[in-house]
Amino acid sequence: MKKIGIGAIGIFLLLQIFVQLTFKWGSLSEANWLPGYIVANLVSISSTWFMMISYKHLNPNIAFGIAVASIFICGQVALSLVFKSKMVFLQWIILVVIAVCMLLFTTLEKQQHN
Repeated sequence: MKKIGIGAIGIFLLLQIFVQLTFKWGSLSEANWLPGYIVANLVSISSTWFMMISYKHLNPNIAFGIAVASIFICGQVALSLVFKSKMVFLQWIILVVIAVCMLLFTTLEKQQHN
């Protein structure tokens, strides 16, 4: 059951990264604006299906925490790599801190149920 929930978060994450990249692409020119907006929103709406699946199979607080932190971390990295937006060293450190906090958040849930 937990594998299904984790897999659903993984698919949700991939779709949301695509959404963030599409929104950024849409902002690059007036010609891209409406197509970027429409495509990103359609994919985003579809991605919520996978978030709902993760809620069904995992603790919803853990699922939400993993999803939001992962989207933030992966979205920042993807935007930086694809659109060559530079991040300073401290921003990279903050992403690592968020990842560590996310791991602690999920570990504490496991300890509570043992």
